Amino acid sequence: MDKLINYLSDRNISAFAREIGMSPSQLFQILTKVRPFPIAYAPLVELASQREVRCEDICPQVRWDVLRTIPDSSPDLTPQ
Repeated sequence: MDKLINYLSDRNISAFAREIGMSPSQLFQILTKVRPFPIAYAPLVELASQREVRCEDICPQVRWDVLRTIPDSSPDLTPQ
C-alpha cells in the first residue's frame, strides 16, 4: 500500500479514484486504513498508474504471478 500512497502523493486523489471507478471518499478510507483494499481494484490501479503501482504492491497475498502466466484465452475479434 505504501507504493500506492507514494504514487498518489503528488497527484489528484479524487481524479484517480474516479478513474478506477471508486469514490474519492472510499479511496481515502482505504489509504487511511479505515477500509481494506478491494482486491478487484488492484488491476485497475495498475492500469491507471501505467504499471508504476503493480497488483503485487497493493495485494501481496494474491498469487498474481499465477494469473500473469495464464495464456490469454479470449477469442480473436479482429475483423478478417
